[in-house]
Amino acid sequence: MPYPYDSNGILGLSLGQRFEPGNDLEHFCQPTSVAVAPSTGEIYVADGYCNRRIILFDSMGKPRYSIEGHEVNLLIPHSLTILSNGDLCIGDRENGRVLCVNVKLFGSEIVVSKPPYSISFVGRVFAIASYRDWIYAVNNMYSTNAIGYMINPYTRKISNLWYPEYGNFRNPHDIGISPNGTSLYVSEIGPNKVWKFDLIKHV
Repeated sequence: MPYPYDSNGILGLSLGQRFEPGNDLEHFCQPTSVAVAPSTGEIYVADGYCNRRIILFDSMGKPRYSIEGHEVNLLIPHSLTILSNGDLCIGDRENGRVLCVNVKLFGSEIVVSKPPYSISFVGRVFAIASYRDWIYAVNNMYSTNAIGYMINPYTRKISNLWYPEYGNFRNPHDIGISPNGTSLYVSEIGPNKVWKFDLIKHV
C-alpha cells in the first residue's frame, strides 16, 4: 500500500485497502515495489507475492489496468524502474529476468505500443534501478555470491558486472540510485547492511 507524503509529512495519496488483501484492482496482496512515470504521474505497483501482476494507476490514483497473464507470465515481480522512453522494466524475480513493457494511458484508453522484451539472468533478480537508460540489477543465487549487472536495454545485453571491492554480497534485496546519478546503493537483509558504490569511478 504506497503512501506518498509531502515535505510537511502530510499524506497525499494511499492506494489499496488497509489490511484487506484481494485480487481486484482495488486491493493488493503483498505488493513489492512502486514506480511513478515522471512525465505523466502514472503509478505502477508491483503486486508481487500473491497476485503476480503490475497495476497501473492514473496520476490521481485511480486503478486503470492490470499487467498480468500469459503475455508476461510474471513470477514474483519484485522491483520496478521506468526508462526515459516510458518503458516499464520489471525485476521478475523467480523467472530470473528483467522484463520491459510499454503500457500507458492515453485519455481513457490503454495503449500498448510494442510487445514485451526481456533480458535473462543467472539466478533470481531481486532488484533493478535505472539512470540515463542504463539498467542496474542485482541478483541472488543459492550456491554462489550474488553480483550486480549493468544492462543496455536497447541491445538487451549485459555490458558490465559489479560487486563489492572488499567482501561479498550475501543477501541483496533492493537497489537505488542517487538523483544525480553518482552513487548506487544496495541494501541487504540478513545481514542488514547498505552498500554504496561510486558510479563515476567503479560501475
